[in-house]
Amino acid sequence: MEVVPGARVIKIGDVNTTAVYVHDGVLYATILPTTKLSRLAHHKRKLVERPRGENGEYLTIKEMNSEQLSQYNKWRKQRHKVNNYDKWLDSARRSNAKRYEDPTKRKKILASNTRNRKLTKNKVIAKEYSLHYMRKRRMSSVHKLVDRCRSRLYQFMKSVGDTKRWQTANLVGCTSEKLNIYLKFDGTGHVDHIFPMALYARSGLVVDQWVKMAMHYTNLQVLSAAENLEKHDRLPTKAMAAKVARWAWPPGITEDMLPDVYEGWLSALRM
Repeated sequence: MEVVPGARVIKIGDVNTTAVYVHDGVLYATILPTTKLSRLAHHKRKLVERPRGENGEYLTIKEMNSEQLSQYNKWRKQRHKVNNYDKWLDSARRSNAKRYEDPTKRKKILASNTRNRKLTKNKVIAKEYSLHYMRKRRMSSVHKLVDRCRSRLYQFMKSVGDTKRWQTANLVGCTSEKLNIYLKFDGTGHVDHIFPMALYARSGLVVDQWVKMAMHYTNLQVLSAAENLEKHDRLPTKAMAAKVARWAWPPGITEDMLPDVYEGWLSALRM
């Protein structure tokens, strides 16, 4: 997070995802980027300051005029939003989803989004977010794992003359974090399909059915580049196949058809 040079960092309440700071007498809040926050939520948001009197002390409601009272109400709303950001975000998402269901409101929302994207300030914000997002993906083993699974499915469907029309997360059968723990993926190595995808494609099943079987997390394993190239599209060893959920086995494949170990490999699982 970049804070304006010379700014005095302060904290309001118990804020876990927000850095609040003052610069040139102006109060700012920067929402830190987390997976729960919306696309532009981590950028600077100017906060209204609570009205003060001539002596510098906070005014009571009875002492405020209409303009100060309006400023006070804005301050209360923004302070509540900062201190309860996760709850506010969930509420905003539910409200937006409900509005999006109305065709008339949806048309207005899409038109507004199109106008906002063309604004110079939003282009700058979007570029900053894009850089942060790509940097995060390069550093995270979880994102690398999901990207490789997604890319492999896309390339295979393209090779058989079809298109990828499913969300990879829905096919895998677990969250990306759990998949990373299950495979013990550290960002290196190849993500291999224990039963090759080509085997499922030739099975005669409906594509929606065999894709879900092939991409199930139990049919995935991590191998070194040399091991994956050596295994290629061969049937897995019995030890490898034992990790795959039985319902996800390709039709017609039985355990008797599987080798105990590949020639030249030290074990049934690794070279």
